Amino acid sequence: MLENKTLYNEKSIHEAMKPLNRPMMIYVYIVTAILVGLAAYQIAVVGGNTGLLFGAVAIIVAVFNYMQLTKRLKNREQTYIQSVREKNGTDEYTNHIVIDEEKMHTADKANATEMYHRDIRSVDETRNLIMVRYKTGKLVIIDKNGFTRGTADEFKTILRKYVKVK
Repeated sequence: MLENKTLYNEKSIHEAMKPLNRPMMIYVYIVTAILVGLAAYQIAVVGGNTGLLFGAVAIIVAVFNYMQLTKRLKNREQTYIQSVREKNGTDEYTNHIVIDEEKMHTADKANATEMYHRDIRSVDETRNLIMVRYKTGKLVIIDKNGFTRGTADEFKTILRKYVKVK
């Protein structure tokens, strides 16, 4: 059995969201590259006022798309931070988690939650954190240095039985 205590605050939530936002950012970069390429094609090949007009529109759409997604990702992070505040009445709290071979559960009696490893959708890692995302949409942030019983490597060994872990 493993135990972990993770401090949830704005810094840890921001770090946890980075790898979760990566697929969306890749999408934005690809769309932006396509639109800028289209703009360059319009200016170079079509030329004249029509080429410049279409090129300008493509660049404006690319910039707008980038700005909208950046705003959406920031809102997503703020929503998660707000849910921590509402659930716990504070900007930060320590989540005490007990982990065994089949599930993990919070040791906090007021907010007790049981999550089975078979329901994990994905696992991401940063230098300090392991983020476990469940099929229900729930996200559990685990501090690699927060293990009071066991280690982060032992935790990843358990998770590998259920999902691909780096």
